[in-house]
Amino acid sequence: MKYSVENKDKLYYFSIKVKALRQDKPIEFLYWNGFNLHEFVRWKWYFKYREALLRVKYPKHFFDINSGFYFPEKPKDEKKVLKNKITSAKRNLTKWKNKLNKYKETVLHENKSRLIKKSFDDDPNYEKAILKIEKLEFELKEILHKKKIAYYPD
Repeated sequence: MKYSVENKDKLYYFSIKVKALRQDKPIEFLYWNGFNLHEFVRWKWYFKYREALLRVKYPKHFFDINSGFYFPEKPKDEKKVLKNKITSAKRNLTKWKNKLNKYKETVLHENKSRLIKKSFDDDPNYEKAILKIEKLEFELKEILHKKKIAYYPD
């Protein structure tokens, strides 16, 4: 099976870098992209003109001229993006719930051997964890609502 690409799938670019002889950092950098083949050929004179102006401005410098094509990124599927967001939100929620449960177990285990018992009400880290879990649950509900709208638009 041969892979064939038509010219309409390609986008073209042109770039000019002006560098001093012993420096990696460019003095000037010009870049044009997003042209189809017809536009690229039509505007090539302008790119050459800009190159000539820079050669007059920097006669003793090194020029790096590049042109070519690239394939534009396909737009991402909205449903796939929502699915990934849901997975990420569930993962973070589970991670924080597990951290909180581990902390509770540690405190309860330590309280068995202490005279003065540690309370969860006084601990700012416990409160932060609870707030974080509530925030993650809210975000998950919002994402699930967006998914419902994306799958079943009215």
